[in-house]
Amino acid sequence: MGCLGFAPSTRQLIAALNRSLFHDIFDLDIGGYRFRVEGKLLRRSPTLKILLSSPSILFEELWLDRDGSLFNYILQYLEDEKSFEVPSDRLICRFLKLEANYFGLPRLEALLSEHLARTDPEVKMPFQESSEKKQIYKCLGGCRPLSMTVAF
Repeated sequence: MGCLGFAPSTRQLIAALNRSLFHDIFDLDIGGYRFRVEGKLLRRSPTLKILLSSPSILFEELWLDRDGSLFNYILQYLEDEKSFEVPSDRLICRFLKLEANYFGLPRLEALLSEHLARTDPEVKMPFQESSEKKQIYKCLGGCRPLSMTVAF
């Protein structure tokens, strides 16, 4: 009996046997985009490693409600992070940074943050207050003006 008490179909059993015995290849549906990827590549992402260790993955394809158009960049990074080329489009970089966070890839996140900080005047590095500003805020009762730049 498979998950939820249903017997797996012959197709599902054959797919599971092929995956586990021969190929270690997974079928993915990421936001409507279909991928067929080796398990060893996917396991380089901590998030995907956890998802692939689920017993239900043996009989089903992995479906994630993520941006499939950006998943190709994630795969490129997982395949060879040293030769990964950061996309020139800043909007893609911003959204790719969110995907990197979801898939547990902090080095890719940092790489994208650095790229955005160098190329995009709207993206600021972490805010650092001077001691003079801190004293002014203290004199004003600790109220700090809220300023935020949001650009998409």
